[in-house]
Formats: sequence, structure tokens, C-alpha cells
Amino acid sequence: MFSAKCLYSAWAAALARAGCLGLILGCCAVAAGQTTPLDDPVVPPAPGTDLLPVEVAYRELTPELIAERRRQLEAVEGLDEAQRTALAATYDLAEANLASAAELAKQSEQYKSRIDSAAAAVADLELQFSAALASERISLPDGATTAELESLLSKNQAELEETRASLAKLEGEQQRRNARKAELPRAIATLKREIADQRNQLAVLPPSASADAAQLARRTAIVSELQKLAARLEAEEREGPAYDATARQLELQRDLTARQLA
Repeated sequence: MFSAKCLYSAWAAALARAGCLGLILGCCAVAAGQTTPLDDPVVPPAPGTDLLPVEVAYRELTPELIAERRRQLEAVEGLDEAQRTALAATYDLAEANLASAAELAKQSEQYKSRIDSAAAAVADLELQFSAALASERISLPDGATTAELESLLSKNQAELEETRASLAKLEGEQQRRNARKAELPRAIATLKREIADQRNQLAVLPPSASADAAQLARRTAIVSELQKLAARLEAEEREGPAYDATARQLELQRDLTARQLA
């Protein structure tokens, strides 16, 4: 696998040599009669404006489109083995970016689900806590033998250790959330700068329909990176609200677990 520095060097070399070929790679359409490349701007962003999320400004790049561009690359003449290897690695990077974007989208949906279900979860935990307060601590069976009592004691000790471990995990989760919430504003600001930088790089490249082999590969990698960054931005913008929405839930879980040790 190529490092980012090696890929950019390979892009530059491939651009210099492949550009003179005058070869144009087309792109596949998503519907009959559609000719707009999927990753070209739908509406070019106005200079100096705060750009909208990537999915609004650019059509989606898909694994199927990357696979199509790989096939088109095989048909391009005049590229040596090193160039082909470098461009193939660029498409590998694009595929990895889309896979990361898909995982980040799942994470974002999980945060949304936690927000939506927080109230119901709190209500359920409050019922559990009320029941725990009213319950007896332990009931010894009448006529139990020494062996049965020893077995019961061993079981209770094991459960006690599990409960202590659960309590430590819940307390650690609260600390982790506090630290993460402090980090999120800076992380989100950094992501927005990275998105702007990637868009600036994309702006100097020709549209897909008029790009040569090296330009199209680079364009594909940049758009895939934009989609990954957009997915991460959405996830991180939901992460903090998810922690806020589930704060009471985590508190009740901790109190209920601590009750079992009282």
C-alpha cells in the first residue's frame, strides 16, 4: 500500500506522462440519459462562502463508479507498469475512504438512535431502580446444607466481582465522555478546514468527463476523501448531543449498579 506522500508523487508523475496522451476516461451514468458525472459539482460553491455539507455540493461517489473507472484504466494505452500501479493504488485509497465513510455513517445513526431512545431508556431504568430499592438483599433457602450455602456464597462473590467491574466501567465511561466533549469543538473545526482544503484541491482539477487518467484517479481519491470527512463531521456533530441526551441514563445505570454493592 502506498503512503499519501507516495500517492501524490505518483499522481504528479502520472499526470505529467499520461496528460500528453490526450486520453479521456468517461464516467458511468446512474440513470439512462444522465451525463453529469456523479462526483462533479451540482452547484459550484460561491467563492468565500461557508460551504454546505459535501453531499449537498457534490453528487455521490459509489464503489460501482470506482470499479468502472478501474476497468476504464485497464483500456488506457501508453501507461507503463509503474503508472498503472500508482493509479490502481489511488483507487484502492478511494475504496478504503468509501468503506470508512460507510462505517462513520453507521456510527452517526447510532448516535441518533441513542438520542431518540434516551427518554424511554431513562423511564425503564427508573422503574428498575425503584424495584431495587424495594427488594430484599438476599434470601437464604430454608434447610440449606453447608455445601449449598457455600455454593450460594461462591456464586454471590462472583456476581459481586462482576458488578464491581461494571461499576468501574460506567465510571470510566463518564470520564471518557467528559474528555471527549472537551475535544469535540476543536475536532469539528479541524474537519471543516480539511473539507475546505480538499475542495480547493478538487477545484483545480478538470471535470471527470475531460480528465486524463491521472487527473481522474486523483479526482476520485479527493471526492472519496470528502465523503469520508463529511461522514465523520456528521458523526462528531451528533456525538456531543448524544452524550447530553443519555447523561441521565448513564447516571441511573451507575446508581443502579452501585446499589447492588450496597
